[in-house]
Amino acid sequence: MQISSYAFPKKPWASNLNRFIRVIFLVFLFVFGSNFLNNFIKNHQKIVIKIESSLTHYAYLAIENWQLMKSIDYIYPQASISRKIKKMTFFTNFLHLSYLSLGTLLPDLFLRFFIIYNQEEPFYYEKGLAKETPFFKHHFSILSWNICFIPGCSISSGGVLPVSYRIDKIIEKLREQDADIVLLFELFDATQAFYIKEKLSDQYTHFYLNIGPQILGLSSGIFIATKLHVSTPKFTSFPTKGIGAAKYIRKGFFSFDIKNAQKEAIRIYSTHMQHSLEPQHPKETEIALRKTQATMILNHIKNHQTMRKGFVLAGDLNADDPECCHLFSKQFFECSSIDTKTWSGDSLSNQIFYKSKKTSHGLNLDHILILKGGNIKEIQTSIVKSGYREDQLTSEALSDHQGLYSKISTDSQVSLER
Repeated sequence: MQISSYAFPKKPWASNLNRFIRVIFLVFLFVFGSNFLNNFIKNHQKIVIKIESSLTHYAYLAIENWQLMKSIDYIYPQASISRKIKKMTFFTNFLHLSYLSLGTLLPDLFLRFFIIYNQEEPFYYEKGLAKETPFFKHHFSILSWNICFIPGCSISSGGVLPVSYRIDKIIEKLREQDADIVLLFELFDATQAFYIKEKLSDQYTHFYLNIGPQILGLSSGIFIATKLHVSTPKFTSFPTKGIGAAKYIRKGFFSFDIKNAQKEAIRIYSTHMQHSLEPQHPKETEIALRKTQATMILNHIKNHQTMRKGFVLAGDLNADDPECCHLFSKQFFECSSIDTKTWSGDSLSNQIFYKSKKTSHGLNLDHILILKGGNIKEIQTSIVKSGYREDQLTSEALSDHQGLYSKISTDSQVSLER
């Protein structure tokens, strides 16, 4: 027998009460869960950042396999069964990893939100095992290097193999150079940053990584390791969004102070400025944005000049010598002259991916500058060779940029012999 709905009349008040109870329960669950997660993230920040970073790896590996598939014809120009098998393998990996990445997208964004919400500063600091050098006596050294760790896109962006082929060799090079301060750029993935940190931990005391994280897009990609005591570390975002791929990166500069034996502060600025899609043929909009970014750094320096005895600006400024002199006038800044170009050009990546793009050849895009008029008396800079080749995609190429190693002196009586 079918029972009519009229046999059990609805009670609006009961329905509303049930709805109210469910809402209260969900609010309680959200608040309790949020508080629990916030406390967990504050107490276990490193673990949470590593988990968040690992959730992006399926997407990055999918892109990497797609790029390897596209590169096969260049690496193996002769048609063969082996070449077809390799391409099919990379394509299968791409499909599989792309599917897996769909399930990690929302959890990744969720964790990023809570990590950023719980950070007091927009970077993660961790102490190494090496004994701290409280101050430098007469001089100190800086290694500045764009290592092209662009997630999944090392081949198309730099003409170098994926990070897994290069990371240990780069660490060997960093240990060999043994600079007092290491500034790395385009190190976006936190897992890779932690890996480098662990390998350098016995040689350096202070590490700053995951600098400038954001919910949608990439962090600044800046990584700092130093033996010297650091004070007033700060990341400052550029207010204007970047152009092209840079619009998805939180561009800015990271600054901090070190001290000499007289306890006089020297401020270090590290930055990665707006790039040009065709570096040898920059557009006016790209030049104008770099000018805006340079002006912001200069204004920051002017606001702190009375409290510091010297200033150093280092990084990938994405400006060749003439533009760099215009942005940071020779009247105020000085740098060592070097014959080798710091950026090796994009002919290799263009041959594989961007055949219609204008090719740019080697330029001096990376610089280490000192502000004149302070206690810094001299700078000497040499090239750290990356092994890049324009005609070959090789595991010996550590980056499309050469590194810069500078010795900087605050004592005119001491020779800067390396």
